[in-house]
Amino acid sequence: MVTGTEIELPVADGALSGVDFGGHGKRVLLVHGSGHHAAAWWDRAAASAADVD
Repeated sequence: MVTGTEIELPVADGALSGVDFGGHGKRVLLVHGSGHHAAAWWDRAAASAADVD
C-alpha cells in the first residue's frame, strides 16, 4: 500500500494542498481537475513506486 504525507505550499492568496508520496528518481507533479482530490492519484502513485523499486 502506498502512503503519503500531506503537505501545504504557501502561495500569494493562501496555500495549495498536496500529498508527497516520496520515492526515488525524477520528481513528478500530478494535478487533478476541479471536483476531484488527491485520491484520484493513489493507484498511479502505487504503480510508479513499484516501477522504481
